[in-house]
Amino acid sequence: KYAEGETRYSLSKQNVEAAIE
Repeated sequence: KYAEGETRYSLSKQNVEAAIE
């Protein structure tokens, strides 16, 4: 379950970085 949250956090981080660019 922790790994799932980690993956979701990673995707969210990528989306934020992509939105900034």
